[in-house]
Amino acid sequence: LAWLISIVLFNALFEMIVGFILVSIIGSVLLPIAERANIIG
Repeated sequence: LAWLISIVLFNALFEMIVGFILVSIIGSVLLPIAERANIIG
């Protein structure tokens, strides 16, 4: 049962890391575009 718990925890941690990386990439791409379009003051 311990290996099952470790797999679940690893999957949750992996999804958090991937999600954080995706948010960082999307943010770094969208922010300059929004600033050029004067959406963000």
